[in-house]
Amino acid sequence: MTQEKQATYDFYTPRQLAQRLQVREQAITKWLRAGKIKGIRVGYDWRISSEEYERVQREGINPDTQR
Repeated sequence: MTQEKQATYDFYTPRQLAQRLQVREQAITKWLRAGKIKGIRVGYDWRISSEEYERVQREGINPDTQR
């Protein structure tokens, strides 16, 4: 029997990401809409992957440029 390796992904809400990055939730939403942070829409809500969170931590966000 073979075991299948299932990928698990952690996702954050804009509020959770804002708390982790110590910025306002509105900034996260603005960056998502501008494409500076990658996220997915679930209905009216946004979700940001843990991989994207790590990228933002490493590289930061330049508020003046598009991604």
